[in-house]
Amino acid sequence: MLVFFQKPDLVRFRQQRGFEIPFNSTRILIRRIIFVVVLCVLSCLNSHACFGSMVVVYNNNANVNTGYFNDAGTSGQRIFDEFQLSAGANDFNRVIWTGVYATRNDVPDNFTMNIYDDNGGVPGNVVQSVAIGNQLIQTQTGTLNVGGGFDIFTYEASFGNINLTADETYWISLVNDVGEGWAWLTDTSQGTIAYSPNGSNGMFNTQSAMDFQLVSTLPEPGSFVMLSLLLGPILARRRRTA
Repeated sequence: MLVFFQKPDLVRFRQQRGFEIPFNSTRILIRRIIFVVVLCVLSCLNSHACFGSMVVVYNNNANVNTGYFNDAGTSGQRIFDEFQLSAGANDFNRVIWTGVYATRNDVPDNFTMNIYDDNGGVPGNVVQSVAIGNQLIQTQTGTLNVGGGFDIFTYEASFGNINLTADETYWISLVNDVGEGWAWLTDTSQGTIAYSPNGSNGMFNTQSAMDFQLVSTLPEPGSFVMLSLLLGPILARRRRTA
């Protein structure tokens, strides 16, 4: 808890110590406290420690049983899955998905998330693009029992809020350009995806549902109360001494 001097306390402090704190020094001190508080808040927001509940606005409900390469280093194949968001739940700032590596040489991930509009049942133009890179949370969560077994990784990435038109069809592609044969996990028993065999040679549809969730992270109300309690006395003190 931050404790602030009131004016009488500050006067007594000066008298007891036998010196006066210059007015400019007080202003500098207040500015430094504000600077530290702002840094703490920014750090909190960046780490998501200040955020509360996460609302899944879209869940593809994939029961994964295989994966499709979506890595430019593996023939350039591109995978896209369609989705729609409902009214009142048509924005998100977090994506969760799963994948495996054909090879694993500890090369940093280089993910990009692209959102496309619909063009007659296949992806059209890019309407949103997020360069995730390796700024994500990666957790080993299981084993894909295909071809001798591969470690399944779950990924989570956060970004600025994306708002899409409700009840419109969009397509998402999560690409990892690391050249290590990264595959996006899928459920081949349901859904419809689009794919391009080499990224430029036409677009085709097949039955599958890629594994991903779109999430809206809601701010914790108590975080804003805490911030106001921290900044309120500082700003009030600054006005009194101005």
